[in-house]
Amino acid sequence: MEEKQIIFRKDYKKPDFLVPEMGLYFDIQADYVEVKAELTVRYDGEGKACETPWILNGEDMSIEAVEIDGRALNSEEYTFEGNLLTLTGLADESLVRTTVRIDPYNNTKLMGIYRSGDILCSQCEAEGFRRITPFPDHPDILTRYRVTIEGEAPVLLSNGNLVSEETRGKRRVVTWEDPFPKPSYLFALVAGDLGHIEDSFTTMSGRDITLRIYTDRGNESRAYHAMDSLKAAMKWDEDNYGLEYDLDLFMIVAVDAFNFGAMENKGLNIFNSAAVLADREITTDAGLDRIAGIVAHEYFHNWTGNRVTCRDWFQLTLKEGLTVFRDESFTEDTTSKGVSRVHQAISLKQVQFPEDSGPNSHPIRPESYREIDNFYTPTVYRKGASVIRMIHTLAGAEGYRKGIDEYFRRHDGQAVTCEDFLLAMEEGAGLDLSQFRRWYSQSGTPLLKARTEWDGEGNYTLTLSQETAPTADGSPKEPFYFPVHGALRRRDGSLLREETFIVKEKERQFLFSGLKEEPVLSLLRDFSAPVNLDYPQSREDRIFLLGQETDGYSRFSTSRELSLELLQVGEGPEVLVPPFEALLNDKTQDKELTALLLTLPSVDDVADLVRPLDFVAARAKRSDFKSRLGKALEDSMLPLYESLLGGEYAYDRTGVGRRALKAILLDYLVEADRAHLSRAEKLYFESDNMTDRSAALRVLCRFPGEEKERVLAAYYDKWKDQFLPLTQWFAYQTMGEGIYENVLRLETHPAFRKDNPNMVRALYGGLLQNRAEFHAPDGRGYRFLAERISELDKINPGMAAHLAGGYYRCRQLEGGQKSEMVKALESILSASPSPGVREIVENTLRSS
Repeated sequence: MEEKQIIFRKDYKKPDFLVPEMGLYFDIQADYVEVKAELTVRYDGEGKACETPWILNGEDMSIEAVEIDGRALNSEEYTFEGNLLTLTGLADESLVRTTVRIDPYNNTKLMGIYRSGDILCSQCEAEGFRRITPFPDHPDILTRYRVTIEGEAPVLLSNGNLVSEETRGKRRVVTWEDPFPKPSYLFALVAGDLGHIEDSFTTMSGRDITLRIYTDRGNESRAYHAMDSLKAAMKWDEDNYGLEYDLDLFMIVAVDAFNFGAMENKGLNIFNSAAVLADREITTDAGLDRIAGIVAHEYFHNWTGNRVTCRDWFQLTLKEGLTVFRDESFTEDTTSKGVSRVHQAISLKQVQFPEDSGPNSHPIRPESYREIDNFYTPTVYRKGASVIRMIHTLAGAEGYRKGIDEYFRRHDGQAVTCEDFLLAMEEGAGLDLSQFRRWYSQSGTPLLKARTEWDGEGNYTLTLSQETAPTADGSPKEPFYFPVHGALRRRDGSLLREETFIVKEKERQFLFSGLKEEPVLSLLRDFSAPVNLDYPQSREDRIFLLGQETDGYSRFSTSRELSLELLQVGEGPEVLVPPFEALLNDKTQDKELTALLLTLPSVDDVADLVRPLDFVAARAKRSDFKSRLGKALEDSMLPLYESLLGGEYAYDRTGVGRRALKAILLDYLVEADRAHLSRAEKLYFESDNMTDRSAALRVLCRFPGEEKERVLAAYYDKWKDQFLPLTQWFAYQTMGEGIYENVLRLETHPAFRKDNPNMVRALYGGLLQNRAEFHAPDGRGYRFLAERISELDKINPGMAAHLAGGYYRCRQLEGGQKSEMVKALESILSASPSPGVREIVENTLRSS
């Protein structure tokens, strides 16, 4: 495939030509779409317009006509080579018209306009608009769009407000107008036969906004949870940021074929159906929470991303990091803050930290890229959100709000940079973020070392030091600037003091004097900074904090570290029995948090305890440890489990907590004694919600047996005609041991669709998540996935690149296993991969 050039942030140059206005006319036919564009072009360069070529991006299209200021050009008066249309001879102000034909019906890349079932829809971020019409497809070109769509579909949608519609025989013609300038990546179009639900929201200034969510007909009833989440997000944004919605209409469309979770197109969000459609029958509690968060995230983009957008793609975290922080804060306020912070920390530690230490390490604001789609990463999103959270901590709630207000005051309607954001925060919040800027330019996860000393005379000294290991991108590693929330407790459990320690130097000491006894210290409360903590605390102090600490994340971290310590030295789980018994017997404890505190470290965590990496051994060690712990606690767990059965279903935090605790108890019971598999089967058939059914399935699918086969057969029979639950049926069967025969059989199943990202994630992504199976010592997991990546790359390069990132452990492997992974990666390169896949694979091989 064509080799893409590396693009560097330092080479940014503002555009010579701007496009303040644009009209689009889509003529949708049965086998093609004709797109006519009328672009108002204004010269903004330093020389003469007539001597400056104007270069437009255009991919997978045939050009039918080009016209400048009313004069039609022949094919010799422009060039269209290498996906670039070059025009010359423009005036300071010109009117350019183009006519092209595109084929969305065979567009399997799912970028530009493509078909999802019987629906035509679009995805333009980051570089999809160039597959629709010739355009300078960069985010610093802000344009007002007027869009007319002609077709037979009863629903024809685009951004903004509907200004006209008419019927011409069997065809409809509608026109949409968006009054706000936006970059091309926010353009959206939908055409199809869709049902919808409708509601309204009255803004804080008294404006009534119409809200619509469109779905495939028959799925309308499953959109109400998303609608409730949308209204909650709109109210939350007004209350917490003073931001209200700015159009008359807000729309969401759910489609089955979508590479991502959702897209924040101005006024017309397009969602993966898995991020919209929900009810208790097909959606777990975690899925309902996830949908609420995604709906909020995309809505919040209306200001942090749309009204103020990115100057270039190196600034991606400007909109994504800030918006993720906003949606995390929304989730904390609408669910359980402690539980939410634990889940957010788990996501960062299990996904982003490995990326920071892996072959594709990069700062939240990268310095270069070959394929921008490869930088829609946990680093840019999740770590970027943690960076914003630290600014919030350093500024305080009031200072942060002043900084955000200043940011919007300065930059509403502009395409700006991370530096612009930081300058506004400094001015509004009164901060000096000079050193803090290193979070934007340096990759890597700092290691925070904590050491304490008690002199027996009332003086307690805390020494904090930081270091950051070298990373694959070679970025410098100067000291970071971050806050560390901590607390000191008396031995009776009472709080002595809370403190936020500011770490800026390589090492710093903090002295506490006049104490009557040595306190117990908890650090990194609320996961206040994206760092690893090395604090060799005594086992007694950890057990004390597990019972006495009030911060959810600190308790979870303490439980995790205690378990890892026992697993590392090869001790049994007996030390955990008393504190876990106390958790089980605590009737006042948040059950959702209890479930998290009882959760053992992952196979990845256990594998990282020793070298060479051995995921099969780690799985066995974890399973044995869990089985012994389950046996020791069985007399407490079983009656508690039975007490949680039955009752009315409610999606509230009490109900969510009961189901979460029920699930972890069942998991332990079955691990301790396979006789409890019958309880899992019973739970599946007697439950009235997907949360309980999923808990049963996750347990049953780890162990072969009649119970598993009966439940899987019943599940398929019930859901075989419904896309979302059917997708999960594939995912469940990637759990457990010896799954290769399952995966080989399932990928030939008539319901499996390799061209659908959700199904690809379920089956092949499920294999990746099953670490012991993917990292089988004989390399079969590596070979299998490499073959599938090469096949998928011809269909959907974005999904192939996503899967290719799963080989990030290469440089940590040794011996024959490493050789097997290297050979698998080399086989991908030998298949002439797409630029995105090539970039990831070459980085992985280079770092290994």
